[in-house]
Amino acid sequence: MNINAQSIRTSRRLCTLEESLDNIAFDVVGISETWKDGYGREILQKSGHTMLFSGGKFGRKGVGFIVAKHIVQYLTEFKPVSERSCYIDITINKIRIRLIQAYGPTTSSEDEEYEKFLEELKGQMEDKDGKRRTVIINGDFNAASGSRQHESEPCLGPYGYGTRNHRGQMLVDFCCANGLIIANSFSKQRAGRKWTWRTPNGANLKEYDLCLVRSKKIIKSTYAISKFNFSSDHRMVKVVLNMKNIKTKNYRRPQKLETDWPLYRALIERNEEELRGLSVTLKYQKICELLKNARETATVASAKEPRFSDETLKTFIIRSQLLSKTDARSQIQLVETNKMLRRMVANDIDQKKFQKYEKMVAARKINEKVSTSTMFEILKDNGEVTSNPEEIRRRVKMFYEELYKSSTQVARRNSTVTVKPPEVIESEVNHHLKRMKLSKAPGHDQVTNSMLRNSMPSILPHLQEIFTYIIYEKQIPPALADSITTLIPKKGDLRDVGNYRPISVLPATFKLLTRVILGRIQGTLEEAQPPEQAGFRRSYGTTEHIFNLHILFQKAREYNIQMYMVFIDFKKAYDSVEDATSSVKIHDQTTPVIIRRGVRQGCVLSPLLFNAVLEEVFKELEWEEKQDYGLPIDGKRITNLRYADDVVLIAKDKETMQKMVDELVESMIAEKTRLPRVTRIAWKRKVNWARKVAAPIKKDIVGDWTLVSSTNTEAYLAEKNMGRFHDATFLSYHQSFLVNFRQVTQLHLIGNERNLIYKCD
Repeated sequence: MNINAQSIRTSRRLCTLEESLDNIAFDVVGISETWKDGYGREILQKSGHTMLFSGGKFGRKGVGFIVAKHIVQYLTEFKPVSERSCYIDITINKIRIRLIQAYGPTTSSEDEEYEKFLEELKGQMEDKDGKRRTVIINGDFNAASGSRQHESEPCLGPYGYGTRNHRGQMLVDFCCANGLIIANSFSKQRAGRKWTWRTPNGANLKEYDLCLVRSKKIIKSTYAISKFNFSSDHRMVKVVLNMKNIKTKNYRRPQKLETDWPLYRALIERNEEELRGLSVTLKYQKICELLKNARETATVASAKEPRFSDETLKTFIIRSQLLSKTDARSQIQLVETNKMLRRMVANDIDQKKFQKYEKMVAARKINEKVSTSTMFEILKDNGEVTSNPEEIRRRVKMFYEELYKSSTQVARRNSTVTVKPPEVIESEVNHHLKRMKLSKAPGHDQVTNSMLRNSMPSILPHLQEIFTYIIYEKQIPPALADSITTLIPKKGDLRDVGNYRPISVLPATFKLLTRVILGRIQGTLEEAQPPEQAGFRRSYGTTEHIFNLHILFQKAREYNIQMYMVFIDFKKAYDSVEDATSSVKIHDQTTPVIIRRGVRQGCVLSPLLFNAVLEEVFKELEWEEKQDYGLPIDGKRITNLRYADDVVLIAKDKETMQKMVDELVESMIAEKTRLPRVTRIAWKRKVNWARKVAAPIKKDIVGDWTLVSSTNTEAYLAEKNMGRFHDATFLSYHQSFLVNFRQVTQLHLIGNERNLIYKCD
């Protein structure tokens, strides 16, 4: 399919297009005039379809695709060429198809620009890698090819439409020279299903949206869809391929599912006897099977809540009826109906949005998205850029297996504790289960927190038995330790896989086990932490250390004290646990990764375990007893501040700072803690609080450490980013006329509460 959307830049236009596509069966929709800046890949939140786009710098022109959810798995490459063309490669049953989306220059542009556009299309048709493909070019060419004028035009069939213009002749010459045919002219349709664009006054009908292929045998039919409820002066063109060997799974539109929890609990109670007498491994697998079967039986599809009101839907029908009329009165009514429809769609979307805002205010969350950006291209080892999903998964697998490979031989320390830990009791499991949030993604076993909570008390004794066995025998069932890792983008070049944060989506049963263990050890581990460590501790936060740094700056300025700071960040900091497996999720597909080290981000034990290891390193240094280290404050010496893996070292001169860095590296090597390497050391110097060029710390630092820069500013714990984020968020809320004063007050309280604390000295 192909349509000139005349902008999907705003969330309103994108939501309207997504809603209109719900009523049409499609595999791929090509879009012209997206008006989106740059290029990227996003997943539409409601339907789950994938949108790929290629645009310019100033929000004009732009092309793209919406790929249906059942076709995404066959997508092998996406190449954003320019603001006028891009292509995707699809491979189904060894049949390679290249879909090129084009948007030609208008008739007001110069012929040289149109020739450049055609040459750009020619370059995308070439098989540079030696693989033969079926090439299909769709788009708005802004050219009327008309009917065949003589036999020397094999690119046109007997069913052309309208008269040819100058740009149409240029397009026909291009097709004849490159062995292409205009598929629209080979499809026999009535005149009402041929035209794709109508002039504003309704007097002229043109066929500007065309499909170019190399062989007419692959096209079954091509026609314009008259009843497509989307505001555009172009009609959608549907192209049906005639490829017998291509078989895809039928796509089912997502439905709103609701679970009958009383029925679910009754099914669990009825089948609970099947769990008795099984081993721990088999019992865990049987529990997962029992919960999923009960959930499937007790879940029914309910009617989806429409995005638009009944009045808006009726207006869509009126608009589609006016589109088929050409008299002057109907054209005036069509213009007014389009204006009214735009206002009604905007009001409906805003009403839905603010209904969500009320829930978000109650839950103190203000994040809401229409689509989610995903990784679609990556840098290979040789520096080349690839958008092939297979190569992306291979590169991610290699990167994380290398990252989590055990690089040091650390002897296991035998525990000297002879006291047997207390047995896990049912009330302990039930207590921690009630504290788990319900709206969390399930792990690979597809068991959610809601399923566990509603299976009580039937499953409770079996979970108690499994957890007690794991603690006593120190063995975890293999399936219970596996996880799915989702990559969250950070700052920097998103084509570099190192600029993604891996978050592990763990099984709900494993998270419950770790919470039980956390409840037993949290108090002991936190008591061993000094005040310098504020990361992931109760009654501590980032505001304390930001406040402390501001106080240090103030006192150093007041007493004219020279001060040096080194900001240290660890690469993929959680790095202590051996032998587990994970699956990295890329484009809804998972790639298995062998993990030889590393506590996982997403596990509640990871922060405390990392803090405990880091504290052992600093405890061996004994910096507090050295008079020339750090700064004296109220009878104590502050040598460092820590928030998990974000460490700040403090000294009064460069030589002492270099000595502190060297001692920290040596302590890490001596302890063999297997802490990850430091990837960023930005250091800050204040000399009499005057702007002077500081001499850099020596670069031959012991260990695998890297000096990044000497700087007079440093964004510590995302202080500046938080302020910018909330300022931009609330500026957008002020621009809406539907937000009442009460909602504005509540939203400001949520965001600016943090800003006030961050900025208070």
